[in-house]
Amino acid sequence: MWHRTLIYTFFIFLLLEVQTSFAQSDAGNRDSIFHEYIENYKDLLTCKLSLGSKEDGFDLENTSRYKIRSNNKTKLNAGINYRWLAFSLTFAPNLFNENVDNNIKGETKSFGFGFSSNFHRIIQKINYSRVKGYYLDNTNAFDPTWKAGDPYIHLPGLIFRSFSGQTAYKFNDNFSFNAINSQTERQVKSAGTFLPSVSYQHFVVKDPKPLPGQTSSQKSKKLEVVFSPGYYYTLVTPSNLYASAGVRA
Repeated sequence: MWHRTLIYTFFIFLLLEVQTSFAQSDAGNRDSIFHEYIENYKDLLTCKLSLGSKEDGFDLENTSRYKIRSNNKTKLNAGINYRWLAFSLTFAPNLFNENVDNNIKGETKSFGFGFSSNFHRIIQKINYSRVKGYYLDNTNAFDPTWKAGDPYIHLPGLIFRSFSGQTAYKFNDNFSFNAINSQTERQVKSAGTFLPSVSYQHFVVKDPKPLPGQTSSQKSKKLEVVFSPGYYYTLVTPSNLYASAGVRA
């Protein structure tokens, strides 16, 4: 699988985005809680819409190596955030050219949703995804006559299901994770925190038909659990712009 159990990543995300916030009451009556480090927008419901480019896939090793890939790289994610709870929905619409070359790579249908919550110091995320329909990216290993532009070997019945989650603990009350995650809070003074987490995933891969060169159908299950120490920091400038950075192992 494309999962690295121990990897150092560094990411910076500038929260200079335009977002639409729907107040549940008149703007003049917003119940905002302010203290030295964090401003909390209790009565705001924030909605986010984003596009992401990611090719789902994995490799299988048997008597041969199978590079299995999906045919939907661009996905649409819609999310709603209110106070300590967030919900998101992910799917791959046929609005993009790279998602509709079914005659070459076959048809892929994907769907996913997730929940996240922030209970003071404990941050919890839960996600589910289901992808059906793949193709063999290394078709030339099984068909010597294959050349670029020819249809790949399709695996229309192959299904990948994943249940995943993450539990993190925030050490510093003055750091707002919601400011960078759901935008239901605003960091008004620079702060950082240690944020260790435990990530876990259970996935199932199954196909009623055998892969090329095999005689039996495919079905496998796996559980992965990973502990990751981490640190996040948000810098607030005098002009009230802020940038956040995080590092985790």
